[in-house]
Amino acid sequence: MSDYLEQDISLRSFYGKFPTIEGIKEQLEEKQKSVTQKGRSVLVSQLQEQYQVLL
Repeated sequence: MSDYLEQDISLRSFYGKFPTIEGIKEQLEEKQKSVTQKGRSVLVSQLQEQYQVLL
């Protein structure tokens, strides 16, 4: 855990981005480019279906 928090470079293959302001910003930008509206719709539909039993 301490290696992760200290952003040890040897962990880079396990974590694409470390939890820094810059890392979070980069992750958001990557996700905005890779997620389509159709993909979002499918995700919402599936989550609603899965959680229907809890309502």
